[in-house]
Amino acid sequence: EKSSLFKNIEMHSLYDGDATKDNILKKLEELSTKVHQEDVFIFYYAGHGSQIRNSMAQNDDDGYNETIVPADVWRKDTVDITDKQVSAIFGEFVKKKIKLTAIFDCCQSGSMARGLFDGKSRYINRNEYDLKDASNPTPPEEMTKSGYLRISASQADEVAKEHMDDNPNVPIEKRTHGAFTLALMKVLDQQSAKASAQNIFTAVRAIIKSFSKPQE
Repeated sequence: EKSSLFKNIEMHSLYDGDATKDNILKKLEELSTKVHQEDVFIFYYAGHGSQIRNSMAQNDDDGYNETIVPADVWRKDTVDITDKQVSAIFGEFVKKKIKLTAIFDCCQSGSMARGLFDGKSRYINRNEYDLKDASNPTPPEEMTKSGYLRISASQADEVAKEHMDDNPNVPIEKRTHGAFTLALMKVLDQQSAKASAQNIFTAVRAIIKSFSKPQE
């Protein structure tokens, strides 16, 4: 019923070990060349967030770039995917007048250690390898007539927590999600397909607060 709003739908997913740095970046770059003007593109990342040191960072006062953490970051030659890399690719979508919504269920900061919090969070200790990256792509939300919307599970100085669903009809091994993801799933089940982004955001925020999670 909800999907009938769109004539054609494509889904591209990378799970677990397939969500390597190369696979994520190649898939985004591939799709950026494939999409057409007025298409709707939704990017959803659920996983770990962190930071990486960048002594040449221009916009981050603390000398770190925010990152998402690919599955193969344990390799010596693999580092996180930075917010600047993501912004540059998203900019290519925006230039084509794509309606792009990016949703991130991960921690947005590495400034607080994982062990300081009760329960699991979506944070990995920040990487002290120095990127020395002076690039400064224009954020997609600042581009002219941008159709870009970003929704994040937490503020830049917060962790994103996990939460267990209390639905007895769901097997217990499948009940744990990011608190934000779980709240969003509940809201999308409740709201009209034509609900505004603001209404969805407000409802998700209320549910996260009902979970007693401190993230904003």
